[in-house]
Amino acid sequence: MTGLGRCSCARALHRLSRMGLRHALCSSGPSSSEQMGSRNTLHSTLLKAAGACVVVPLAWAEIEVRVDEPAYTFAANGELTLDRDAKIVASEYALAEQLRPALEAGNYVRALRLIDSSAQAATGEPPSAALLLLAAQLRALKGDYASAIEDYKLALVQIPQLATAHSGLGTLYLINDQHELAQRALARAVQYGASDVQTYAQLGYLNLRLSNPWSAVNAYERALMLEPDNEAWQRGLLSALSAAGHNVTARTLLREILESRLDDASLWQQRANLALMEDDPLTALASLEVSLRLGDKNSANRLAAAQLHLSHGSRQRASELLQQNLAAGELDVASLYPIIETLRVERDYSAASELLVPLLRSGGLSRAESALAYLLRGKLARDQGEQQVALGSFRRAVELDPTNGAALVALGRLYVGIGDVGRAALAFERAEVIPEHARAALLGRAQVAIERRDYTTALKLLREASSKFPGEASLDRHIDSLVNLTTAVAP
Repeated sequence: MTGLGRCSCARALHRLSRMGLRHALCSSGPSSSEQMGSRNTLHSTLLKAAGACVVVPLAWAEIEVRVDEPAYTFAANGELTLDRDAKIVASEYALAEQLRPALEAGNYVRALRLIDSSAQAATGEPPSAALLLLAAQLRALKGDYASAIEDYKLALVQIPQLATAHSGLGTLYLINDQHELAQRALARAVQYGASDVQTYAQLGYLNLRLSNPWSAVNAYERALMLEPDNEAWQRGLLSALSAAGHNVTARTLLREILESRLDDASLWQQRANLALMEDDPLTALASLEVSLRLGDKNSANRLAAAQLHLSHGSRQRASELLQQNLAAGELDVASLYPIIETLRVERDYSAASELLVPLLRSGGLSRAESALAYLLRGKLARDQGEQQVALGSFRRAVELDPTNGAALVALGRLYVGIGDVGRAALAFERAEVIPEHARAALLGRAQVAIERRDYTTALKLLREASSKFPGEASLDRHIDSLVNLTTAVAP
């Protein structure tokens, strides 16, 4: 019973390394007049089309808040329960008289010995469902869950509608983490008349765990009708309402709970989570800050607060939170990548470098993580005019991860910028085999062809890009410009 789920670092790294950040076309078209002017203008617009990287700002809708759910403890140590549908048989009357004083004294070990002794002395008649039900509960109290489950099952063979047996069986399955079996058993218990708070609460917990929040809401509401002040059932209902999308009701319930438990960090985490679901990043940020002040040590929540601060609060506070995660070794490149990119696009190079340098110095990065870190280093150096540092960083990124399409394209563009069109062509050709970067690579190759004044090849590459990626008006304009240029230079 947690908040939003999170994708693994490995999947995030794979997605980032193969896709990079989203790109947008710059749509300014070239003018065609003199040959050199046309060539330079087309070259400029191709650079923009292939490489104008517009980083999507950090979106609060994608920020993840971890909610520390309360520990739910389910145990088979309640009071012994009889069932009016189960009766002992005449041959068990004498045993019942022996059991009575042991049970009244709470001597359950002796009671179980008596039952086992009577079973060994039996002449072939199976024990009644009532005796099996009692034995199952005594074995569960002893911790012998496997034998208790077998006794419950035997009782249900005799009386399939025995609600107490279904309830007990469901509890033991739950304790054993057999959630689907537990859910079915408890649902049958309710079907056959069970209406106790534990059965409803366990059903609520299981339905939420098994991705059925609507049923979980109903079960927790019934549990709270019987125990309205039970904190665990309140928190369970809150989680179920949130998972079911009943945000207004969840907020109302959360407000009531907070009135008496303002010092509970997990409730402020839940408040932040609900605020993000309702497009309210400022409330989410304020709630996370309260949670952190109350002792929230979850690195994911520090990261979430930092992300919100970058777009809606204090950049200095964001840096403090991220530095805390870095110092604790609880921040990876995949998490930092969009943050550093946002800072880079906003030209806050100092803050971006403060986050990146510790990663580059750490020794625990995988090759894919190191490649992403060097890609970021190269972008920061390039934007600040440090071409040699950028070139070395992009090369290192490609060495570490030859499938990092973003690094290959960045390297190709940099080679074009310094006039090394041969190496640029090789970089773009390698990037072209990576589907997510095929368009940028084709445009990059067209750039190289224009630099070489091979306008026929450039036109062919642009048409190939237009065919593979239809519907982009800017490519059509580039093609028209190049057609005009080739016409102008034709003998």
